[in-house]
Amino acid sequence: MPNTYLDHPAEDALERFLLHRSDEEETDVVETHILACESCVTRLEALEIELAAMKLALQEFHKEQVEKAVAKQQVTWRNWFTLPRLSMAGGVAALALGIAIAPQFVHTGASPADVNLVAYRGLESPVLPIDRPLSVHLNANGIAENRVKVELVSNNGKQVWQDIASVNQNRINIEVPKITQPGTYLFRVSDAGTQSELREFSFEIK
Repeated sequence: MPNTYLDHPAEDALERFLLHRSDEEETDVVETHILACESCVTRLEALEIELAAMKLALQEFHKEQVEKAVAKQQVTWRNWFTLPRLSMAGGVAALALGIAIAPQFVHTGASPADVNLVAYRGLESPVLPIDRPLSVHLNANGIAENRVKVELVSNNGKQVWQDIASVNQNRINIEVPKITQPGTYLFRVSDAGTQSELREFSFEIK
C-alpha cells in the first residue's frame, strides 16, 4: 500500500484544509505532509493569499451590490414619497380652500326656512333661524296687487337687503339670503313706484 503521507496534496485538498472542510483522515494526511514538505508549505501559503484575495474581492462585490440595492431603494422611496407630498400639498390647499368655502356651500345648499309673517302690531316678534336662507311669505291683505319694494332692515336702521316683488293673492313671496348676525330685523314694504311705505314685518334672528 503506497504511503499517502509522502504524496503532495492536490490543490483542492489544500483548499479544503485551509477552509477547514477536510475530513479527519485528509486533515491528518495534509498536516503530516506539510510538516516535512517545504514546497507544499509554500503552495499552502500562496493558496492562502489567493483565497484571502478572493474573499476580499467577494466582500467588495457584496458591498457594491448592497450599496446599489440601497441606492435603488432610496430612489424608489424618494419617488414614492415625492408624489404623495405633491398630492398632499394639493390636498392641503384644497383643504384650506374647503375651510374657506365649505360653510358657504353648507348653508347655500341647505333648504330655505319657510316663514309666514303677519304685520300685527303688539305681537311678539317671531324668531327665524340664523345663517340660513329664508323663503318668506308676507301677509299682504289690503295691499293692491302691484309691484312692491321689500327691504330688509336691521334694528339700527341699516338696509341689509332689498328686492322687487309682486303682491299675488294677498301674499308677497320673497327669497332672502341667509342672515348671519343675530338681532331684531324688519321687512319694510313700500310701493315700487311712489316709494310710499305700506307695511312693516318685525322678527328676531337667533
